[in-house]
Amino acid sequence: MKLVFMISAVMVTIGGLLLLFAPKMMIKIGEAFNRMATTDDIILLKRHIIGLFLLVIGVYLLYTSMNMV
Repeated sequence: MKLVFMISAVMVTIGGLLLLFAPKMMIKIGEAFNRMATTDDIILLKRHIIGLFLLVIGVYLLYTSMNMV
């Protein structure tokens, strides 16, 4: 369970960093995933807020998973 929690935390943290610092890469990733589901332009318009939110959640999840017994 701890491993799944840590993997989720890393993925969320990477997603937050990409939204904040590499939005063009997120567009390319989004285009690749458009075959499965559509991505909203709202996410890219609000990328700073969403990216910061994901980054905070990812760091919190990492911190929590490191302290699991």
